[in-house]
Amino acid sequence: MARGIISSGTVAVALALLGLALVVRGTMELCFGLNVAFPSRRIGRGQLDHMLLMPQPLWTTIACDGFCPASGSGQVLAGTAVLTWAVRALELPVGGIWIAGLLVQVVSAAGIMLAFAYLWASLAFVAPRLAFGLVPIALISALPILLGSPKRLRLVRGIDWTTLVFFASMFVLMRSVWETEWFRPLAAGREGLFASTPVILSGSILMSQVLSNVPLVALVLPVLIQSQAPVKAFVALAAGSTLAGNLFILGAASNVIIIEGAERRTGATLTFMDFARAGLPLTFLTGLVYWIWLDGF
Repeated sequence: MARGIISSGTVAVALALLGLALVVRGTMELCFGLNVAFPSRRIGRGQLDHMLLMPQPLWTTIACDGFCPASGSGQVLAGTAVLTWAVRALELPVGGIWIAGLLVQVVSAAGIMLAFAYLWASLAFVAPRLAFGLVPIALISALPILLGSPKRLRLVRGIDWTTLVFFASMFVLMRSVWETEWFRPLAAGREGLFASTPVILSGSILMSQVLSNVPLVALVLPVLIQSQAPVKAFVALAAGSTLAGNLFILGAASNVIIIEGAERRTGATLTFMDFARAGLPLTFLTGLVYWIWLDGF
């Protein structure tokens, strides 16, 4: 089945894989998404003993406790629709054996996802020092390709190292600014200002046009943590820094990188005013929606 899909090499291939992923994810959410797939809810909240003492068979408790039709069924239905369309577009010979193989693949993939969820969560409780951070997880995910693919050298050479170094340098620079205590006196005594949702939302949008959104977040985030700002302030910073990339080209470094890449590869260009004509009304409307939502957060 998988060989028949991958060898077709059309747009329907991507839709077939997307549909399969949605079905697998939806199956896991449908059967285990409520509590079973999150051991931390059981162990961290002390609910494990309660589950074991329930006056019913353990398998019944697990089956009922994990059933989550609200979030799982939608993904399963959407994935099934996309996969069905892709299979018809690829004109694959669908039969009883094919469908049985698909079901086995879906159940197996959902089981693997559940096993990994339990593995990482258990490490955090049993051996916290062995619980990996984001960097080791990313490296482990890339190991099969780097070690097993015959094209690994070409893949490594194709990585945009300049962009990676650029973003890493921005974080280093902002951390240096914070450590030199040049910015801290400016924020001292203004804790109330950093607790104001409209100020943080609008300020992060505007200041990102000068510093770019990623360095701004790296600079302001320690201030919010140090001033013990409410959760709403962090959400406002995340929303404003995200919307900043929609206002002007300079609001996000990724805008500059993508536009330069398009000019280099295709010759197409996007001027500052072209971007602003669409960005100004879009940012105003989305910023207004965020402000209304955050006001009732």
